[in-house]
Amino acid sequence: QPRRRGHARDAALRRGRPPRRTGPRGHGGQRLLGAIRPPAPFRLGRLRRDARGRGVLVRRSARLRRRPRSGPLPRPDSGEVHVSYARFANPAVVTQGWYCAGPAKGLAAAAPSAADLFGRRIVLWRDEGGAVRAADARCAHLGADLSLGTVTAGRLTCGFHQWTYDGEGRCVACPSAYAGVPRPRARVFPAAERWGALWVFAGPEPLFPLPAFSGLRGPEAAWGLPPAKMNAHPHVITMNGLDIHHFRAVHGLEFVGEPVLDRPDAFRTRLTLKARVGGHGLLAGLVRRLSGGVVEAAFTTYGANLAVIEGKAGRVPVRVVFSHAPRPEGGSLSRTFLVGERGPAGFPERLAAALAMAHILSGDREVLDRIDFHPGFAPADAALSAFAAAAEALPTVDEPSEARRG
Repeated sequence: QPRRRGHARDAALRRGRPPRRTGPRGHGGQRLLGAIRPPAPFRLGRLRRDARGRGVLVRRSARLRRRPRSGPLPRPDSGEVHVSYARFANPAVVTQGWYCAGPAKGLAAAAPSAADLFGRRIVLWRDEGGAVRAADARCAHLGADLSLGTVTAGRLTCGFHQWTYDGEGRCVACPSAYAGVPRPRARVFPAAERWGALWVFAGPEPLFPLPAFSGLRGPEAAWGLPPAKMNAHPHVITMNGLDIHHFRAVHGLEFVGEPVLDRPDAFRTRLTLKARVGGHGLLAGLVRRLSGGVVEAAFTTYGANLAVIEGKAGRVPVRVVFSHAPRPEGGSLSRTFLVGERGPAGFPERLAAALAMAHILSGDREVLDRIDFHPGFAPADAALSAFAAAAEALPTVDEPSEARRG
């Protein structure tokens, strides 16, 4: 007697076992397909079988699937001082100051180099005396990239039409076909070589010189740490060194006396402090052992994107340079230089600076990468608001240096 359709399924259910699949996926195909499961993060729940052996997806608890609330955090209303800034921490504005263009060893005497700085392409080369020169990379003739040209006797020649410029941006030679044609000047920028790196000032003339350290008994040398990409604006990263209250909360420093804030001139803001080293972990322990538990330092900003630390970890001098430049895609490219005396005598100084910076930056990096900055300064943030006001007064790269001086 022929069995009715579904008899095998009903018999299997009575025995308490799932029915065997038939058809194209029968004969063990069900076990094979059951073994191919997505990884746990991609599963929405667990697979269960009902009374008839059918697969049923049991979803996870809604409490476990709930995602964190998105959107800006609530801002406190008490004590905040909201000021409108047009230049400070504005990604569309580049203030005048010294910007690092990369290692100096990469600039040869016979070939130019290029760097993308403060929103434009800069060409760098060496003149006859070996000094660094910098100019806008667009040729004043038709805008060709001057970094594709050549350097002869300290003069830069465009590879497109052979227009030649000296270190002041004057066109001193061109082919005879252009005889009698007005020769516009290339826009030049002040440049320098320091701490094994190339520096370009974003403006027609420097508002202030590069920092100089005291107490060095001989020629200085520097270790350049690998550049770091950060999401915060250069002004915000520089200002972080003046944030007195985050030293306690993030780094566990206990101040010995009150920190002192002063303004040596219109372009510098300085914070001087003495503190006991706190915190836990290997780095904090090494810094405490090296410094005797107490550090003294002066953090000084130069403009809005350059800062130095000069102080002592115990008896060992510490000298550090910080440079932050805006990136075309947003955020900053930060460079750190550990400065000391040249030779074996300066090794302990640079090592002490490296340990101190590793301890400090380990707590700041994550915060600065995720910050959504707004200038809601409280009365206790006097150092931060003073720095923001000084940065707001700086001229932009396209303004004359005297436009907002003082």
